[in-house]
Amino acid sequence: MYVQNAPEVHDVIVIGSGAAGGMAAWNLTRQGVNVTLLDAGTRFRKEDFWTHVKPWQWRERVERGMEPPKIRLDNAEQPYSWKDPNYFELIRVWGRGGKTNIWGRVALRYSDVDFEGPAKDGWEIPWPIRYKDIAPYYDKVEQEIGVCGGDDDQDSLPGSKFHLPPPALRCGEKFLQAAARRQGISVVNQRRAVVTKPHNGHNPCHYCGACGRGCDVSAFFNSTDYLLDPAEKTGKLKIIDNAVVARILLGDNGLATGVQYFDRFTKQERVIRGKRIILGASCVDSTRILLNSKSAKYPTGIGNTSGVIGSYLCEQVRFHMYGFVPDLMGTKALNDDGIGGEHIYMPRFNHRDGKKRDYLRGYGSQFWGIGAQPGAAYAKQLDGFGLEFK
Repeated sequence: MYVQNAPEVHDVIVIGSGAAGGMAAWNLTRQGVNVTLLDAGTRFRKEDFWTHVKPWQWRERVERGMEPPKIRLDNAEQPYSWKDPNYFELIRVWGRGGKTNIWGRVALRYSDVDFEGPAKDGWEIPWPIRYKDIAPYYDKVEQEIGVCGGDDDQDSLPGSKFHLPPPALRCGEKFLQAAARRQGISVVNQRRAVVTKPHNGHNPCHYCGACGRGCDVSAFFNSTDYLLDPAEKTGKLKIIDNAVVARILLGDNGLATGVQYFDRFTKQERVIRGKRIILGASCVDSTRILLNSKSAKYPTGIGNTSGVIGSYLCEQVRFHMYGFVPDLMGTKALNDDGIGGEHIYMPRFNHRDGKKRDYLRGYGSQFWGIGAQPGAAYAKQLDGFGLEFK
């Protein structure tokens, strides 16, 4: 069923309410611009998140028949496929704030080691910018959203005078930092978008532990609490919920004139007109929308005259290792849970000795002294578990 909306022409239409869409809406409304934002879901309630549930308590709740929070989009609603054996886990959040509701809050700055990499090794297209070009914008964002960390500059990880105080290191993290220093390797305070003291009207983290999925006091950055709510208070932001965008509409001159979207549940098709369109619907969904936005001028989609839109998708590659600190066995138990996740970070260091390696560039390492927070899965790898006790 096609439903033609009223012919009102909106000043700016923003597609998506996550990090990109939320920032665009916040920045424009505070300058007096009227913004209409299309969100594929609706607002999550604080009680939708199990914020004070320890990892081992999740299984207990599920076994009792409790429904875990449904924040991520159910793949049954929007299936996707891949070519074996290249399995790809597509994480989507259709709702206010998008994936800022569930992100790890790690907020590292790129450095010239990153920007100069392609030019030095010949892989990929060289960056047209350098750290000095983007540093002022890092400053602005950190001052707005609140990032704790340090001013300890590394050539591969710049510090910042705008970082909030970092949380104290856990016992295991102190051991690791000292060991790394003996090897000449720097381990610094992690940069996390977690408020450790009152900041811009937001309460500081109270170290309740296993966070990362919502926060009762809004102590970590998410688009809803930090960007969209302030934008709505200006009276300049209108949000349309459950609006799943299909494509951007184009005029004869090739410029965007509006957006075609569907109601997520009724499936009604709607059109909204706008003078400016900002697309911030996450990597994959933004790509889908661009490819769907075909016209006589752009027969393969907006921005796709090269034919590479939708190609060269790069997944975040990572792996996990568990370690154990024997020196802490038998010591007094302390409440050193801290903020959910790691307090320290080992920036890339393998570029400093001038040696050539059989892989490109380098890597950083996140270390999490898990204290009393983990589940029990890692215990299987320790001597004296299960039947070995008998």
